[in-house]
Amino acid sequence: MPTVTRRALSLRLLPALAGLLAGGCASARPVRLPGSFDAAGRGPDGARLRIRLATGRVADLDLDDYVSGSVPAEAALGGLDPATAGAVAEVQAIVARTYALANRRRHAHEGFDLCATTHCQVYSPLSRWPADIARLAANAAQSTSGAVITYADRPINAVFHADCGGHTSPAATAWRGGSPPYLQGLPDGYCVREGSAPWRAEVTLSDLRGFLNRHDATRIGRRLDTLEVTEQDAAGRAAQVTLYGARTVAVRGEQLRSAINAGLGEHAIRSTRFTVRRAGRALLFEGRGFGHGVGLCQTGAMARARFGHSPLDIIAHYYPGTAVTDFHALV
Repeated sequence: MPTVTRRALSLRLLPALAGLLAGGCASARPVRLPGSFDAAGRGPDGARLRIRLATGRVADLDLDDYVSGSVPAEAALGGLDPATAGAVAEVQAIVARTYALANRRRHAHEGFDLCATTHCQVYSPLSRWPADIARLAANAAQSTSGAVITYADRPINAVFHADCGGHTSPAATAWRGGSPPYLQGLPDGYCVREGSAPWRAEVTLSDLRGFLNRHDATRIGRRLDTLEVTEQDAAGRAAQVTLYGARTVAVRGEQLRSAINAGLGEHAIRSTRFTVRRAGRALLFEGRGFGHGVGLCQTGAMARARFGHSPLDIIAHYYPGTAVTDFHALV
């Protein structure tokens, strides 16, 4: 098996050395993941995945071909200096490969493994990208081939988001259930250093009532008076929001955000790291960050790469207690 380096390239890893990065976590309690790790059907070059494309067609792809098309679709590589772009692409390649393996068969009941949208991971063939971006993504997939992020010898649920606004959050803030040890939330000064910008959004009570009533979990009835953030996590994200109206309903902040954005678009309420106040017949949301705030912050990762942090260092920061391992050794 190839040896390990901490350079940006040549990231095929010996499990023994990968364990050093994990801080001896091999004996830690395994984490139950959404989806199942399954390398069945992999050829000599790696696993194969059935991906439903944006056209609706299902394509059978080699794992690294899928990774190379996911990297530029999920990470903004344009305009970066070569060293930063290379490191960011390699981080995203390892994250994309890990997420795909951990969540493989998410759509098994529909006859494929993953979709090519934000529901899973965005994917677009390299032929649709500018030549320099396509070459960068292909090189990242090749140089990291086989590398996955593991906890207790299994691929982690390697979730990521665009901008944490200065602090990531535990998985439980965004979704039901507990938070695995590697998704507990932590400060991120590099994200702030990159210039995370505040945002504002105004939503009328009438429109908000309509958006809420489209979903059983947020249904408020014929009247909405106001809402209040009644629980925050350590990052300042709205872990629970109470809606007051014809009914009094407590929902997760991410549920509220999803309901509003389904009506106004994904850039309306960019994250749940917000404050909210009444402004006449409307509610004014003010906040920072973009995305659910769990796992790897792409803005912070970009800043860390610009300051010379290696891909392995970046991954170790955002997923503490994990190792980077050759997935063939896990089969």
